[in-house]
Amino acid sequence: MADRLISSQAAGRRSSLLARRVLVNVPSKLFKAIPRSWYEGLVKGVESQGSRRGPLGSLIYRTFFRRITKKEVPLCGLKPGDRVIQIGVGSLPQTVLYLAELGASVEALDNDPEAVANATRMLDRFSVDGRVSVRQADGLKTDCNAADAVWISFVVHPKEEVLKRAFASLKEGGRLVYRNPVGLLAYIIPEPRIEPDIIAPLFPAKRIRYFPGMETVVITKAHDAAIPAGAAAPPGPLAGASDR
Repeated sequence: MADRLISSQAAGRRSSLLARRVLVNVPSKLFKAIPRSWYEGLVKGVESQGSRRGPLGSLIYRTFFRRITKKEVPLCGLKPGDRVIQIGVGSLPQTVLYLAELGASVEALDNDPEAVANATRMLDRFSVDGRVSVRQADGLKTDCNAADAVWISFVVHPKEEVLKRAFASLKEGGRLVYRNPVGLLAYIIPEPRIEPDIIAPLFPAKRIRYFPGMETVVITKAHDAAIPAGAAAPPGPLAGASDR
């Protein structure tokens, strides 16, 4: 009797594991098969509508970007007067807006001229007192040496190459900030999850997870805190997701 019960429980666990794999992998393969151009077009469309329609932009800001950036700022130690570059500002410059409200001087870049025009028009509706400039630029050719911190937007592409370029050009003490999909979100959107070891293997990273499907990574370019070659990197602190 006991043997039959154990066998039944083991079969149940195997069935449950198989069901979870099917439920995750099948939708994942379907979503990952969506061309990236469609995914980017959807994101750009939502951002463009948000930048043109004040109530929609305000809703997205209050429920999403402000809450995210509010958690990122203390993680990277940003102070009023610090200079920030954001690569991939898009039509909805809400991370930029929050950073400017805190007193940072922000240079917002995007390689899409329509996004630059939309972001400029939206920022004109707010009092940022000249703390934000928006211009067209290629993240793969941007020198970040003058910045105290660089924010890389979620949908920047090719993301890994842009991150490596930004970190390589950062000055000593500069911080690189970027967002990753995690959990279920990592399975259903064509956006890579890039581990900090890929960008800067000798530098410790901090992480914070704020929504069930997203995390922020901050890497500081401080050579006195660098990990000796061959040593194991300590895991970065991970704050719990308090916003749900």
